[in-house]
Amino acid sequence: MKKHTWLIALLLTVAVAASLFLVGCTPAEQQSVTPPGTEQEEPQGGDPGGGDEDPPVLSSDTSLTVESVGGVKAEDGAVTLTTAQYEAFAAAQDKGAACEYTLAEKASVTVTLEGTSLKFAVTAEDGTQKDYTVTLTVLSDDTSLTVESVGGVKAEGGAVTLTTAQYEAFAAAQDKGAACEYTLAEKASVTVTLEGTSLKFAVTAEDGTQKDYTVTLTVLSNDVSFRLNAVCGETISDEAVTLSEQQFYALQEDLAAVCDYTAAQGASVTASYETETHSLVFTVVSQDRSATGEYTTVIAVHSPFGSNSLNGYGSADNVSWSFADGGYLLSGAAFALDERDVQVMNDWSFSCNVAIKGLAENSEVVFSSYQTDNLVVRFVLRGESGNRFILFSDYRDMSGFKNYTEHLVDLTYEEGEELSFRLINLGNSLVMIYNGETVYRRTLDTLTHSELCISTVTCSAVLSDLEIVTDRALVEAAYQDALQGYPDPMVGATLIGNADNIAEFTQNEDGTLTVLGSRSNARVMSAIYGEGVPYGGYQYAVSGSVRVTNTKTTGPSASKVEFQIYTSFQNFIKFHLFRYPTNNSFYAYPTINSKMSTIACESNTMPQGTDYTLDFIFIYDHGRIEAWLKDGGYMPEYKCVYTLETDWGYTGFALAMRQYCDVTFSGLSICKNEEYDALWSQLHAGDADLFAMSAQKDTAEQSSVFTDGGSNIFYKGDQEYGKAFLFADGVPVAGDAWMVSGTFSYSDYRNWGQCELQVWQDDTHAVRYVFEYVPGGTFQVFTEIRQGNAMWQNYKLIQRPQTANPAYLNFTVVNYGGAVSFLIDGYVWHSYEDAGLSAPAITFGGQNCIMKLSGLSAVTDEAAVGEFAANMQEYSYVSPYESRIAALAEEYAGAQKGGVLLAGSSTIDFWDTWQEDIGADTLGYNVGIGGTVVEDWLYAYDRLVAPFEPGKIVLFLGGNNVNNLGDSGEATAKLLAELLEKMHADFPEAEIYYVLSLPVPNNFAHGVYTTEYGNLIECMKAYGTQNDWLTVIDMEDALTENGEPIAEYFRSDGIHMTAAGYAVWSAIINEVVFGK
Repeated sequence: MKKHTWLIALLLTVAVAASLFLVGCTPAEQQSVTPPGTEQEEPQGGDPGGGDEDPPVLSSDTSLTVESVGGVKAEDGAVTLTTAQYEAFAAAQDKGAACEYTLAEKASVTVTLEGTSLKFAVTAEDGTQKDYTVTLTVLSDDTSLTVESVGGVKAEGGAVTLTTAQYEAFAAAQDKGAACEYTLAEKASVTVTLEGTSLKFAVTAEDGTQKDYTVTLTVLSNDVSFRLNAVCGETISDEAVTLSEQQFYALQEDLAAVCDYTAAQGASVTASYETETHSLVFTVVSQDRSATGEYTTVIAVHSPFGSNSLNGYGSADNVSWSFADGGYLLSGAAFALDERDVQVMNDWSFSCNVAIKGLAENSEVVFSSYQTDNLVVRFVLRGESGNRFILFSDYRDMSGFKNYTEHLVDLTYEEGEELSFRLINLGNSLVMIYNGETVYRRTLDTLTHSELCISTVTCSAVLSDLEIVTDRALVEAAYQDALQGYPDPMVGATLIGNADNIAEFTQNEDGTLTVLGSRSNARVMSAIYGEGVPYGGYQYAVSGSVRVTNTKTTGPSASKVEFQIYTSFQNFIKFHLFRYPTNNSFYAYPTINSKMSTIACESNTMPQGTDYTLDFIFIYDHGRIEAWLKDGGYMPEYKCVYTLETDWGYTGFALAMRQYCDVTFSGLSICKNEEYDALWSQLHAGDADLFAMSAQKDTAEQSSVFTDGGSNIFYKGDQEYGKAFLFADGVPVAGDAWMVSGTFSYSDYRNWGQCELQVWQDDTHAVRYVFEYVPGGTFQVFTEIRQGNAMWQNYKLIQRPQTANPAYLNFTVVNYGGAVSFLIDGYVWHSYEDAGLSAPAITFGGQNCIMKLSGLSAVTDEAAVGEFAANMQEYSYVSPYESRIAALAEEYAGAQKGGVLLAGSSTIDFWDTWQEDIGADTLGYNVGIGGTVVEDWLYAYDRLVAPFEPGKIVLFLGGNNVNNLGDSGEATAKLLAELLEKMHADFPEAEIYYVLSLPVPNNFAHGVYTTEYGNLIECMKAYGTQNDWLTVIDMEDALTENGEPIAEYFRSDGIHMTAAGYAVWSAIINEVVFGK
């Protein structure tokens, strides 16, 4: 309720002023006033007392009319003055002068001020007196104001703090003054107005004096508006933010420090992280505490994974952040990306913790330095059970997997345990670190492009605490640091897994290897390793020096040192250096498809003595083997003592102290790539450099497609398609009779990378043969033809894709008599009997690869070409198991006809109790050969199937085609159909049984077969359904439980069966085949 005090204040003010006036007026201030014109004149002359005249009559008029006081009109004896007028009047010395009045003639007046009474004492001429009083009303000038509250809120210090609601209610009030409590000077008035947050009080005192007062309103906002600008520096989009793993960890540690936001002025903000929704929740309370807002931003963790930049292998879809697991959940293959979302490549360091979900036998977590599917170095965690695992490494060198090496075995694992891995890749070299310890290093010379691939097999992995470094200087420093104190092994198992007494090698600090074997005939043999990789490949040279001491001088046996180039146990060559008084020789022992020959390279021509040093270079060049020796005496310079042409593909190198000598190998090294080409050119310096590549068919014009490397070696250095014409001795290789041989090889390739040669007449008349890389890691050869059309037609696959196919192609193309023939490794694989070409030339080219063309030779003499064409041999498969096939054929020569024939690969071969299992009185023959593929049985058919004229045939075969050769399931099934139909055609009355590939641990887990292995099984099931003469036997249910292979039925190799497994196998065979 408004309190009015202005009248009281006014009265008090008037009373005080009046008292001051009374006190201030003294008698001196009381003045006699003589009206103008009434001055008294003195008598002039005569006797004052004399005269006869009557004395004048003096007036008694005392009338007075006051018109104004202090300039203010008087009415009815009263004047109303303002305080200022009053004070001015009171201060005047002559009060009468400050008044306007009308006075009786000849009267006088004295004006005095007594408070608010203005006294006029009038004296008439005759002395009559009369007093007049003018009452002064003095108006107050008091403008004082005290504001106690505004809108019910107490005011302090001229300010009031309101909520927005209070302010809005106050602002809406029609009478602002009524909404305030204040004390106002008496008789003053006030007008209240609101200007924004300034509350104006305009006070007018009784006398009209004005004064303005302002009360500042502080309005507390009810605004809860909020905008999240960034989290950890990352911008917000669609109410979501994506963070790196490390940013996500930082967010959880100090949420307030990493969030940048804009909130309503004065509002308070509380941030929290909601684990269930993976969201940031910001609760905003308005400044006036009247309103609350909640804002949610969803957190996503950026996945630094994608696909391979060259072939698209792997996928970001295979890995995602798992909030529940606190890491990236990987199922499948993905490639690491750097902070720019670019593939990590060539020089990188990667570390993480790994927790495995679903660890089981043969499940894997694989870290790879990856170029293509068949050019990769791997570091692998492989499960042995649900709580045990091993760590191994291997690689593919444009080949199948090589050099499986177990580094740590029988390691235990608990569910949820985190294992620490780090890989450091510098160029083509990978260092593998586990739990902070350097485990192994592998350097693969052919690796020219490396990306980091991480993959899982039949399990998932949670990757956390990722650290990716791509700065070369930092990577190189980490690489060197990881190798501090790490000893690179110089010796180890060969690529085919064998070695003898390897512990007898002493690896010396100077890099030499010593074997003290002068008293032993026990072979000490090893592969030689360079930075974790056995010496070997498709093209390489191994050089070094061997010092042989303490050699035999008596007895029946000579001292021997051995060198070896090998591709398998069936195909290899040994070189023996003999030291003995009567035998100082160098012999070669090539073994081709298990058949060994003996070649005397130096037959007792070398120097004698018990201390002999020999320098050596062994060359393997896409199947060609050369042995070069030098001893500084008998052979003062390197001499080629042996050559051999093979089709071995990938080979390895080994050496040995064979018997009875002390040996020191020194200066061991392997050279490849450009270094190899330089060494080859040096050793073959006398070879004519005949060839050139031309951009034109008929005139020699240097081609931009190829670079001449000398020694008839040419390089195509880019991925784009291009071709060039071959010239020999400045003349184009063209016409109706010519043949050209050479070798295609790759140094880099993409999917469907092609090395091409054309027999070319023009752009619409040509044939071409293409050596092509197939995604998945294999190579194939196909041909096409143009017959008056610019489009290639009549595609025909010549050499199907297999892991066993090497990453090079030794070819010969023969153009003679209108026919074009294509030879691989000296055998005809394809011919166009009439290609319809007139005087064609030969071109070389390709695309999607970096290729090398080497070993070129050309014949243009028509007679020589004709003779060669007349004697060409068609390709036919020769089994590497020829010796075993021959031995079994000899063993069973003349065997009784009929009975059951057990044929196929290792599962048949290793069935040692077969006769006992099927019954001692049951006629049967087991001709199984471990490792064989379908082609081996087509090759051996006439010796190991047909002669038996069996009444029953049990065939187990095909798995090795998929697992060892890399054949597809469909292609393998077609080969099996060819073999089975041949059996049925030859023995239509025979019962033929085909046993499906088994659910072995290496190919079966969680109820699923590996892809092509499973495809083979499905194809053969379908084939059995289509042919009622064939019975298909499926053992999956008997050998598995709950979708997993039964462990006790299989050996630790994950492929072959134990005795318990064979017991189940034989029971099923007896039931189905023999009705037992």
